[in-house]
Amino acid sequence: VVGGSVSASVSQLMDEMDALPDDAVEAATQPSQLRRINTDFLLYRARRERRLSRSLADGTQREKASLASEQTFRRCLVLNPDDGRAYVGLGTLLANQKRFTEASELYDEATRVTSGTNPYIWTAWANLEARQGNTARARKLYEGAVVADVKHAAAWHGWGALEKRSGNLRRAQDLFIKGIKNTIGTPNPYLYQSLALTLEDMGEIEEARRWYIKGTKAQLVSKSDALWHTWAKMEASHGNPAVVRYLYQKALQVNPKSRYTYLSWGVWEKEQGNWANAKDLFKQGTELNPRDAAILQAWGLLEYETGNPAAARDLFQKATKMDGRHIPAWQAWGVMEYLEG
Repeated sequence: VVGGSVSASVSQLMDEMDALPDDAVEAATQPSQLRRINTDFLLYRARRERRLSRSLADGTQREKASLASEQTFRRCLVLNPDDGRAYVGLGTLLANQKRFTEASELYDEATRVTSGTNPYIWTAWANLEARQGNTARARKLYEGAVVADVKHAAAWHGWGALEKRSGNLRRAQDLFIKGIKNTIGTPNPYLYQSLALTLEDMGEIEEARRWYIKGTKAQLVSKSDALWHTWAKMEASHGNPAVVRYLYQKALQVNPKSRYTYLSWGVWEKEQGNWANAKDLFKQGTELNPRDAAILQAWGLLEYETGNPAAARDLFQKATKMDGRHIPAWQAWGVMEYLEG
């Protein structure tokens, strides 16, 4: 792409494609035209339609976007049969539609077409099997992924998470550590975070703390607000208040808009009896994330518990307006109205 941003150029190209009749698009995607309409652009379009299909409320429109996404992913595979991204994208779409057998067959075909060298395909297939509860099968597929590329962090993380869900905490610990050791050049924050959380579940708080410290010293990992946030939550149960506040502040330095940090920190301050601090955090979090129902609901509970039902009612109403499917907000509002008579 010459001149302008890549995203802007891709968006413009996709708009042009949308304006073409189907036969013109087909013609445009012949090999002679691939310099202009190539696999990357089609993948962009397919992913855009897939995201749209998950956000639309209208069932007919959602189905239309989903079908368009599937057709475009399949067109990518015709153009470039060994492109792993198209297989993973289409497989993800099929899995979202609960077409699990088709997705599994697609991944099986993909591993054969790519001679088993693409770790993304192995990992996507393993995630699919794990989602269906096929633990033994998922293990073999995760193993295939790390054989294909021992530095593939997502495979180590998925495999470790599988073992953790299965109750094999020591095995999960071992896999997360192997993942960290094999990705030293490109450290992954989720491996450090999941390892520390596993150790916390095992009651090994000092060891968990040691891995949090290691993670925050790795340049790429230290930029993860999630790592600072989960460390703060651990210290909230096992550490001292000054450390907890320091860690939450570090999380906000990395991501000043982090809705999870504002919510978690605010709830913790409330539990400590620091209602003014909690209110300030909920207020700041809402100003930065005005559509976040969870923060509004937590703030509403604080107002009610400190004797201000009118303010609580207003906050609960806003929360349900922002997200009508946020059950805790409806429940909190209902309980308050019941108690208020």
